[in-house]
Amino acid sequence: MINKEKIEVEKIYQKIDKLAKVGNDNYINYHIFVDDIIKRSQYNLFKITLELKYDIIVDDLDVPTVKKTSWKKILFKTNSTFQELHKILFKSRGVYQTGPYYHKQLPRTRAVVIDSKGSGAELEPVVVNGAVTSINIIRPGQNYSASASVVITGGIIPASATPVVIGSKIYQVNVTATGSSHNRDPKLGVINEVDNYISILPEGIVTSDLFQKLTKNKTTILIATKDGATQSATFSSWDIGRSYDKNLNKLYTSAIDYLLT
Repeated sequence: MINKEKIEVEKIYQKIDKLAKVGNDNYINYHIFVDDIIKRSQYNLFKITLELKYDIIVDDLDVPTVKKTSWKKILFKTNSTFQELHKILFKSRGVYQTGPYYHKQLPRTRAVVIDSKGSGAELEPVVVNGAVTSINIIRPGQNYSASASVVITGGIIPASATPVVIGSKIYQVNVTATGSSHNRDPKLGVINEVDNYISILPEGIVTSDLFQKLTKNKTTILIATKDGATQSATFSSWDIGRSYDKNLNKLYTSAIDYLLT
């Protein structure tokens, strides 16, 4: 592919990606875009873009079928603006969601030998029901002194252990405290969305969810409940100057921070 074609393919991709990030309600604009592509004699470049960027091959399909089938596949492979913001938020806070529950992702439990002279020892903690019950020695290492110690990281309550050094090697590790919640990510709680509409439309008038967001008629309230708590916190601060996605992400930031406290 020559450089000029690469530039045009990238332009087409950026336009498709922008349309898809709005969501399924933007399918009409996608159809209009494809029609415009045909008018500009770029349909072949459009097909190349689908194949390179989305792994979609449409050579044997008519245009109406291409519009319908490709849009669904493009949506499946495209994250919305909110989903992208959500991913960044989750990563920055070290949380993830399974079903309705949010969890704090903790480091996996590790055990290392600390010594000024020795090296090469490799330990494997054995965790049962969140407790460190024993420690396997994968490699005994060498040149360890009698003052060698073991540090165990992970869990809510730390575990502790003492090494047994024989012949300058780690011969055995005795667990002195099992700790708790090792290799277990604590459940933080749940966050529920409650949609709110500034103006109620007259009976019989139906609009898309996208229309409600773009016209700023729709807002959303978040209700966060910590695991085991009987009371909840409500987050509803909404900036009319921001987009719906950015407002919602800001609320989720506050709600997740609340669950983490």
